[in-house]
Amino acid sequence: LTDGRQKPYVYTDLGGTPYYLKGGTSAAASAPAPTAGIDRDALFWQSLQGSRDASLYEAYLAQFPDGTFAPLARAKIASLNGEAVASLTAPTAPVAPAAAPSSPSYRVSDLRATKWVSGRGTVNVRSGPGTGSPVVGRLGGGDEVSVTGRVEGSEWVRVALADGGAGFVYGSLLGDTKPSAPVPVPGNGRNLSAGTVFRDCENAQVATSGTSVPGGVFCGPELVVIPPGSFMMGSTESASEQPVHKVDIGYRFAVGRYEVTQSEWRTVMGTDPSVFKGADRPVENVSWADAQAFIGKLNARTGRKYRLLTDSEWEYVARAGTTTEYSWGNDIGRGNANCAGCGSRWDDRETAPVGSFRANGFGLHDLHGNVWEWVEDCYKDSYSGAPTNGSANTTGDCNKRVLRGGSWNSNPVNLRSASRIWNVTVNRYYLFGFRIARTL
Repeated sequence: LTDGRQKPYVYTDLGGTPYYLKGGTSAAASAPAPTAGIDRDALFWQSLQGSRDASLYEAYLAQFPDGTFAPLARAKIASLNGEAVASLTAPTAPVAPAAAPSSPSYRVSDLRATKWVSGRGTVNVRSGPGTGSPVVGRLGGGDEVSVTGRVEGSEWVRVALADGGAGFVYGSLLGDTKPSAPVPVPGNGRNLSAGTVFRDCENAQVATSGTSVPGGVFCGPELVVIPPGSFMMGSTESASEQPVHKVDIGYRFAVGRYEVTQSEWRTVMGTDPSVFKGADRPVENVSWADAQAFIGKLNARTGRKYRLLTDSEWEYVARAGTTTEYSWGNDIGRGNANCAGCGSRWDDRETAPVGSFRANGFGLHDLHGNVWEWVEDCYKDSYSGAPTNGSANTTGDCNKRVLRGGSWNSNPVNLRSASRIWNVTVNRYYLFGFRIARTL
């Protein structure tokens, strides 16, 4: 019926019981019987034994923050970060052992000081003292920072993270005095130019990028102003993506710079349903109905009218003016996203912290991969009769809603800008998240 275009795949879950691959007869006879009752927590911990890589213990805590071995993991991280000499692997291709140079290293001297982020933008906190090290956290302009050490012969300093771990920041980005805090100004964002990053705060105020907010004032997630425009929606890859048709979005609107994070969800909802824990990771394991509940509470706190993106708005911002399969080209490449085969450290294992990959042309992150994103539209198996003005499709089966963008365990084909699937509105799954939008 699809002329060979259908690409079958299977999603499955082995459940909570551990499974073991059995080899040949001789291997099976010599292999020890698995210990009864071993769970994912214990298996993960066993895999770390003997490791001197603090990031692995941080990965354990991210997945099992209240796990059996969480106190030991925190102690191990503190011990490794406090060592006088730590190994730092150079971000270069491996060479033959005979020609390999000695591993570069750095020495951390103890230092106790309180600093503040002196700039107005976002500062990356990295796992090691170098820009090639993975990002493990972020700091905003004016944030207070607890410095716990200095890398000798370098401008890099070690800082304490909110979750009890540690990371490294380039010292010149920190100052000795708290910068004066510009306060948000009253407004609704309508006068902001395309590409501006801002947040809606309580008391009908708007905080643009770099604006520090007075203590106790609630502000919503970061938004980016999106310009009006036209694009060709859909593809010939799947029947559900046809017919390819022109969509005219004749209005400006704002879209979440990142997928809604667990920190943002907890602030608004007071809970965290996510499987892969981390304040700056996307909230997941949420249904379409859950996303609507979050939006309702966010609207009440800010006085704005947030919503989910429509199906066509989502593809418009994902393409960001491009006509290729992905916003960076027709090949998935390496290190552009988090999926099964994207070449990232999180591939096919877990979610990545939001913003771990470069933004697209509209300044938005993670539209391809990480988590599937719920949108407003009811599902139809084609675009026949679909709106062409950016509005949501409210016909079809409205017990089913559209999801976009693919996830950390999706094949690259599902990360295409045109790709779409559906699920039931009340279904929760650890692949499902969302981002917010509002009309300006």
